[in-house]
Amino acid sequence: MRFVISALFIVGALTRCHAPSNPSPSQPPVRHASATPFRPLLITTFGANTSSDGSCRVTVFEQSVEVANISSHNAPGSTSSNWTSTGFTNNWRPGWFVYIEHPSRVWAYDGDRNLFLRTYVSDGINGTGAIHSANYPSPVPAEVFSRLSDQKQKSFRTLR
Repeated sequence: MRFVISALFIVGALTRCHAPSNPSPSQPPVRHASATPFRPLLITTFGANTSSDGSCRVTVFEQSVEVANISSHNAPGSTSSNWTSTGFTNNWRPGWFVYIEHPSRVWAYDGDRNLFLRTYVSDGINGTGAIHSANYPSPVPAEVFSRLSDQKQKSFRTLR
């Protein structure tokens, strides 16, 4: 008998622990913020790095870099996501870096003359990436400009 009462008590306690937090249908469900906000990221070592919000992944290899973005489509009752990836080769020199300014803008500097901007555009389901090595569609951020060689900085000043 004690066993039955103890079992019923445990089952009742577990049921209350797992009951919905909003049992009343008139109250909207509680939504918990689970996403970490995006923060820019400077990368100066080889390997895989993911943005703070998980939407952008950059893998730096000795001879190349791969940038991948996740595109998600959440229709009622379903979720799906896929990674859109763009890779390009690069010869890293001392002073190289990759800077995730935003999930849609990733800068890569080879440490010498080449500065690349990888852009990403998504319609929520599909996404495409493009690589720019000149005529950038957005201004070079101060965090990137300040790390460029003097020669590369001068090349930007002569364009203005």
